[in-house]
Amino acid sequence: MISSPAGYGKTSLLLQYIHSSVPDSYIWIQGTETIRSPYTLIKLVLTAFKSSGYIINDAFFSIIESYETELSSDDKILDEALEQLVIILCSLDLREFKFIIDDYQLFEQNDDKNKISNLISKLLKNKIEGLNVILSSREEFNLPTAKLEAKRNIFRINTSELAFSDVETLEAARAIYQIELTDSELNLLQETVNGWISAIHIIFQKGKTWQAELETVKKDDIFRYFSEDIFIDLDEEVKRFIIATSLLDSFNEEESDRILNIISSGNIIRQVIKKKVFIESFADENGKARYSYQKLFKEFLTVYNTGLDTAIYIAIAKHYQLSGNLKSHIYFLLKAGLVKEAICTFSGNTIKLICDNNLVSYDECLEVFTHEDIDDKDFMFYHSCRLELFKGLNIKEHIDKLRNLNSIYLSDFDVNIILSEFYLLSNNYDEAQKILSTIKDKYLTEETKQYINYLLARVYFRIGPDCYDKAIELCIEETSSPVNNLFRSELYGLLGNIYKDKGNLLTAMHYYESSLQDINQYLKYVKQLGNIVELHSILGNYEKSYSYLNILISVTYGVKIVSLNNIVLRAQINFYNYSGDFTQAIHFLENAINNTETLENPVLLMSKYIEMAQAYWSANKITAARDVYLLAEKIYAKIPENRYFAIIIDFVKDFIADNSMVFKNTEQSLLNAINWHKKNNVFKPIGYFLLYISELYLKSNNYQTSFGYLCDAIENLNKYSMYSFLENRILPSRALFDLAISQNLNKKLVKEIGERF
Repeated sequence: MISSPAGYGKTSLLLQYIHSSVPDSYIWIQGTETIRSPYTLIKLVLTAFKSSGYIINDAFFSIIESYETELSSDDKILDEALEQLVIILCSLDLREFKFIIDDYQLFEQNDDKNKISNLISKLLKNKIEGLNVILSSREEFNLPTAKLEAKRNIFRINTSELAFSDVETLEAARAIYQIELTDSELNLLQETVNGWISAIHIIFQKGKTWQAELETVKKDDIFRYFSEDIFIDLDEEVKRFIIATSLLDSFNEEESDRILNIISSGNIIRQVIKKKVFIESFADENGKARYSYQKLFKEFLTVYNTGLDTAIYIAIAKHYQLSGNLKSHIYFLLKAGLVKEAICTFSGNTIKLICDNNLVSYDECLEVFTHEDIDDKDFMFYHSCRLELFKGLNIKEHIDKLRNLNSIYLSDFDVNIILSEFYLLSNNYDEAQKILSTIKDKYLTEETKQYINYLLARVYFRIGPDCYDKAIELCIEETSSPVNNLFRSELYGLLGNIYKDKGNLLTAMHYYESSLQDINQYLKYVKQLGNIVELHSILGNYEKSYSYLNILISVTYGVKIVSLNNIVLRAQINFYNYSGDFTQAIHFLENAINNTETLENPVLLMSKYIEMAQAYWSANKITAARDVYLLAEKIYAKIPENRYFAIIIDFVKDFIADNSMVFKNTEQSLLNAINWHKKNNVFKPIGYFLLYISELYLKSNNYQTSFGYLCDAIENLNKYSMYSFLENRILPSRALFDLAISQNLNKKLVKEIGERF
């Protein structure tokens, strides 16, 4: 742990240390004010290891990206994320590897809830074989290290160790600047700067007059005072070069030539190095030289970079555009005074940021406008609301204000888009459809057209079967577009959901499997694998289902995120339920019930108990089924009334009361369920209830009544495209009819069944 004020050579010491070590045996993370989240830091660490040639599963990056905003306040999830990081690091062959964080104080300054400090503390406690952690800070560390110090696992370097001694000061003066210091000069220097390395170097560069000037300057002003004298004496071309390149994170000769529109960058860099102005060099991944400036000197230069030509700011903006750094690209467009262009660039990328679930970049870009004092409160309010909306927050209280925004940078299209997104996520599909239909043919670029059609297709799907064909038409139109489609995987997934609901499982499977090719988010990929496992199980393709289940288990192996584990459990339950291995299904249902997320959600827990009871009943374990249903009933008594679950509880309790069945009560419960759904215009589930009644009468050998309900059930299921979805449930009933009819020789019923089927 290295701590000292700026200018004592911390970074130079680290550079010297790693250059004397085994090549490629370190990663270097630079502290920055923009990193406020421990998840961002974790991604930064993994990216650095990956860039060093280590194999890191992309799954973990995607998990962090998907959950960063939603879960950043959850300590349990942060602990799980840290555990994942430790597991990954322990799996790597590090062999005296150095993990360096420079300017660590910038993390702590923006770490209002100490999340980053807690992450680093916990990482230090997990001693990882072969890994040396090196932290460098301008301030004292705010980390609990007592146990590590007791075990002598920490080595500290502070200001007193870094400051130049008399001997080192004399040696630097003689070897680098050819200055022979007298005793009085040495005493003055040490009394004034106390071994402050950067100050000593900058003073010596002043030349022979340094002593007289040093006596008149306060210590805090020394670096700026002498830097200014040295800088002013430089050629105008060199000054312009230094000011412009100091705005870059780092640079090489080619980039400098392009930005400044010159061909002399190489010569200027050599001049700057020769004059010992504070420039540092290092090799990039291809072994080519790159340069940056010493931090104190770079801070000094900030007072000069406001007077650069607009053309240079534009060139730097283009440089960051080419490198894919959207935030810096927008920042330098604003520095060039191109506010409209900056806003258009940001607005034009918001759809892609949302599609990629990259809400962190969205937030960072929005902060650029905040810091640059864009005098358009409505514009900032609009994007703050949109960001909140996609973080899953409710913006209902802002809707009226959004309808009346007055910004030169926002069109009716922008306002209508956020309103339609809000209504879609709020399940107000009629209002969302109305808005999207109004703007569908306005302001259309290829990208906005795709986005609107994607939203509109989602709305039609949510409205129900009457609008399925419209949704399919829009999805097909956009997936067949020759333009690179940002939403292709989402459209394929939506088509899969629609055809699954229509009962066309083979077509649904085709689209689910097609969507896997384009999905760039790990979370969506996992969800789609779960869908594919379920459909293959329903279709009886147990080998394929099991194959996809193994893929799902392998890509989520070691990932301890509750919602992802639930997807895997759901797939396992589906596979074993449909393949008839109810014992295994019950085992995984028990795991699902014990999940923290399930235990904390009474409705979810109750539905899992109901599902488990049905599995017990299918396995002919009637007593166990009844016991589990009683648990479900107890949970139901503790939650706000939910009529649907009340009906389910009523009829399933009777359904498995005993082997003789309490038919009248059960039938009445089911008929109550049917009437309630009809009254509330919810017709799709009615086929399920009719099928249940049919099964009740079938088990009591009342074939005529059972057959009547089965016919009604099939009619309903056909109407709502659910027949093939439940065909595996209906076929056994038909087989039992065949057996029952052969035993009872009811010729009239035989004839009726033959005509019907």
